[in-house]
Amino acid sequence: MTVIKNVYTIPPHIPFARTLARTLLEECHDNPEKLSNYTILLPTRRSCRTFQDLFLQETAGKPLLLPKIQPLGDIDEEDLSLSLADEKSIQEIMSLPPAISPLKRRILLAKTIAGIRDYTQSFDQALALADALSAFMDQIIIEGLDLSNLANIVPEEFANHWQITLDFLKILSEYWPLILHEEQVIEPAERRNRLMYILAKHWQKTRPSAPIIAAGSTGSMPATATLMDVIAGLPNGKIILPGLDKNLDTKSWEALEPSHPQYGFKNLLQKLDITRDQVKLWHSINYSEQENNRDLLAREIMRPAETVKQWNMLHHNKAEIKQATRNLALFEAEHQREEAGMIALKFREILENPKKTAALITPDRKLARRVSGFCKRWGIDVDDSAGMNLNHSQTGTFLLLICEACLKNLAPSSFLSLVKHDLFASGMNRNLLLPIIHSIESHLLRGLKPKGGFEGLYNRFRERKQDKKSQDPPEEILETLKIIEGHIEPFMTLICDPEPRPFKEILIAHIELSESLATTDKISGEDILWKDEAGETASVFFSELMDQAHTIQNING
Repeated sequence: MTVIKNVYTIPPHIPFARTLARTLLEECHDNPEKLSNYTILLPTRRSCRTFQDLFLQETAGKPLLLPKIQPLGDIDEEDLSLSLADEKSIQEIMSLPPAISPLKRRILLAKTIAGIRDYTQSFDQALALADALSAFMDQIIIEGLDLSNLANIVPEEFANHWQITLDFLKILSEYWPLILHEEQVIEPAERRNRLMYILAKHWQKTRPSAPIIAAGSTGSMPATATLMDVIAGLPNGKIILPGLDKNLDTKSWEALEPSHPQYGFKNLLQKLDITRDQVKLWHSINYSEQENNRDLLAREIMRPAETVKQWNMLHHNKAEIKQATRNLALFEAEHQREEAGMIALKFREILENPKKTAALITPDRKLARRVSGFCKRWGIDVDDSAGMNLNHSQTGTFLLLICEACLKNLAPSSFLSLVKHDLFASGMNRNLLLPIIHSIESHLLRGLKPKGGFEGLYNRFRERKQDKKSQDPPEEILETLKIIEGHIEPFMTLICDPEPRPFKEILIAHIELSESLATTDKISGEDILWKDEAGETASVFFSELMDQAHTIQNING
C-alpha cells in the first residue's frame, strides 16, 4: 500500500513561525483545548521559545493551553519520554549511556593529543586541536559515517601525505572509542541520533492519531530525515518546509549542487521518496504579484551554473525584475565600522514604527557584534540568534582581564583595562574609585613604561614625587594601589611561578580573586559576579571545570 506523505511548504516571503501559529489557532478556534493535543517539532530550542512567544502575541496574552513544542536538533530524553507511552521504548532510552560533556571531551581529547609521541606544542594548542577534532567527529557521527573508512577517501597519489593525517586521526578511530568506553559515556551527537531513531521506531509502530508537525527543518541529518519520513506518513502527521522553491525549472533543480540553498530540500525529498509537485502550499497562503517577482529575482540570482544561459531569456521578464527590485537599496561602506553604523541606523529607523521588525542576516560575527554595540547606545536590545560568546560578555571579559593583567606583570594597557572595567571595585565604592584610577593613569602610566609589577608602580610614584617639573601625584593613589595589591599579588605569585602547580589550585585562586575584585563597599563580589545570564553561564562553566580539574596536568608560568 502506498503511503501518502503530507508535506507542505511556506514560501520565504511569508513569516514562517507566525503563519504556522496563526493556522493552528484558526484550526482550534472552535475548541481551544484541542491545541494541547498537537505536538510541534522545531529545529532548535531557541525556535521553540520563539514559537511559544508568538502564541502569546497572536492571542494578546490571553491564557492558552499550548501544544507540546519540542526541539528536533537538540532533543533530549526528558522531552522524548513525554512523547512515548511504550514501556519498551522508554526502557531503550533509559539504557542509553549518558553523553560526554563538551568540556570533558575537550580536555580528554587534548590530553590524548598531548600524549602523542613527538608532540612538542603547548597544552593550549592541544586544546585548539581538540576543538577541530570534536567538530570533525560530530560531522561524521551526524552523517552516520564510519571512522574506519577514513583510509579509503583519498586517491593513491596523495596516500603518503594522507598517511600523516591518518596517523593523527587514529586518536578518533582507535583511542577515543576506548576512552569513551572507559568513561561509560557516548558522543552527544550519537546519543541524539539514537534518541531520534527510538522516537521514529515508536511512532512507526504505534502510528498515533494526534496531530504531529515537524516544521522548519530541512532534514540535513540522516536521523532527522528518518524521523520526518515517519511523521509525513502518520494519519495526522505533517512536514512543513521553510521556503521550498516549487517554481524552479526541472533542469536547474536536477543540477543543484550542495552549496545551493535549495539542495537540502532536494536531498530530503529524495529520502522521502516524493517529488516537488507533491509538496503543497501551507493552508491559506496566496502570492501577491510583487512577492512572485521577488521570488523570481532570488531564483535567478542563485541559478545553478549549468543553467545560467537562461539569463539571456530574462528580457521577457524585464518588467517583473524591475518590480522585484523596488524598495531594494545598495549602500557601499569604506570599512566595517561604517557598515555596522549604517545597519544600526536602519534598525533604529525601522523600529520607530512599532508594527515593523528588522533582522540582520550575516555570517560575520564581528559585524554582528559591532551592530549590536551601536544599537545598545540607543537602548535597542538586539536579540542575537547566535547567542553571545561568554568571552565577549561583561563577566567574561572581567575574568579574562584578571589573568591577562597578572600574566603580563601589570603592563599598563592590561592593568588599565582591568581597573577601568565596570565590575572592578576591589572592596571600594566604584564612584569614588574612578577618579583615583584616572589619577593613576595620568600620573603613573603615561610616558615611559614603568617596570613590571606593583613595585614598578611604586617606583614611578616616588619618581613623580621627586620630579619638580611634574605635578605631585595625590597620596590616595598610593593607598589605593596597596589595597589592590593585597588582592592581586598572591594570585600573581601563584600564576607566574616557574614551578608546575596543580591546575585546581590556580582555578580556585582565580575564582576567589575575581570575587574579591568585584566586591564593592556594600555588595559581595559573589552576588555581583554570578547574578545575570552571563554570570550564571560562567558559574556553570567554572563548576564543570572544577569537576574536571583533576584531569588537567600541572601548569606553570
